[in-house]
Amino acid sequence: MAFKMKGFSGFKKTQDELGGWSKSYEKKYQDAIARGVQKQVNDLVSQRKDLEKGSDEYNKVQNKINSLLKDPTRHKRNPKNK
Repeated sequence: MAFKMKGFSGFKKTQDELGGWSKSYEKKYQDAIARGVQKQVNDLVSQRKDLEKGSDEYNKVQNKINSLLKDPTRHKRNPKNK
């Protein structure tokens, strides 16, 4: 039997309900805003959405995002895609 729960809007939780971003990511993003690279990061994130995760092009864009956020993580080229 199906029923509706009053006030139920699905299982998606907001960032606030999940506790927000991690403190380290929040600090990196705020630093990016202060350095004036927020627009570049946002543009790269929107560009990355159209790419297949793990592909060479995705890794290249992700590395640019990480360098702008001063994150030391780098993604290597996938040997299968050479």
